Amino acid sequence: MRRSTSTEIIYKIAGFLFLLLAWQLLAEAVGEREFIFPGPRESFARAWEMLQGEYVYHCILETFKRMLCGFVISLLLALLLGIPAGNHEEFRLFLSPAITTLKAIPTASLVYLFLVLSGARNTPLYIVVLISFPILYESVIGGIRSLPESLGKALRIDGGGELSNTLKVNCLWLFLISWSVWPPVSP
Repeated sequence: MRRSTSTEIIYKIAGFLFLLLAWQLLAEAVGEREFIFPGPRESFARAWEMLQGEYVYHCILETFKRMLCGFVISLLLALLLGIPAGNHEEFRLFLSPAITTLKAIPTASLVYLFLVLSGARNTPLYIVVLISFPILYESVIGGIRSLPESLGKALRIDGGGELSNTLKVNCLWLFLISWSVWPPVSP
């Protein structure tokens, strides 16, 4: 990995300072700075004030838990639908209009709908599912379809169903990854 040179660091700092200056100038132009468009100084002061209380950390933790729950739901749904879709072209083609529609829907347009229907508590969960499910689904299918043909033949000879073969491949993959990261120590 290439290291940043001092010139790159200077340009990044200059870009950040330019961003702060543009923010300040825009806040000055708006006029009503306290409620409509506060400047960077007011925003950072208010953020620091909010970080002094416990409530903001409670809100962040609760939102993180909902987001994690949404990701787990997306992952399970992607595995549940992606494994058969990766192994059977007909099923993948059957699901493709729904997946394409999910990928095409602008998430911001559904935020208000989620807020009205389920309230603010569960909206992050729905948004995470809506955003991450199509990506995870396509990743599962891509992973299955990218397996070498020789591995597929070996799995068919070995026997077992689609689920057990998929678990075998994933366990082998995890073993190889862990072996490359943490090789055994020789005595």
